[in-house]
Amino acid sequence: MAIAIKSLIEKTKGDRWIWLIIILLSIISILTVYSATNTIAHNKGQSVESYLVFKHVIFVLAGIGMIYVTHLLDYKYFAGISKVLIIITVPLLLYTLLFGAHVNEASRWVKIPIIGLTFQTSDLAKLALITFLARTLTKKQENIKDVKKTFIPIIASVGLVT
Repeated sequence: MAIAIKSLIEKTKGDRWIWLIIILLSIISILTVYSATNTIAHNKGQSVESYLVFKHVIFVLAGIGMIYVTHLLDYKYFAGISKVLIIITVPLLLYTLLFGAHVNEASRWVKIPIIGLTFQTSDLAKLALITFLARTLTKKQENIKDVKKTFIPIIASVGLVT
């Protein structure tokens, strides 16, 4: 076990403090879900807390796995897909506005027909906007003080997504 942990630590690149914060926040979220579901289950006289906590642990581990895989990718990969994400995001936001699935009396969700899951297009829009702005600022670094060449395209992309 100790050898596996040591091997994993050697393979992780980046700031160890960020990894520590991710792990600590994950543990806190698991404890919070356990505490909340335990109280709810006790009040209702049911034993669903183990299922909900297990489900949350699976999601947390999947999230940490995605973070690990993402940190292995070269950052230039994200610059390449930023335009595609913006192009996909704008119609999805319009679709959500007009035909969004109603969840908890809000139509901020899009339902994926085949698997029946829902997701918020605003989360994809956040990711798309951050990557697109980072790409744009990197490409226009020489003209950063020029309002027409840098500021207006950035404000236009922010205005389009928000």
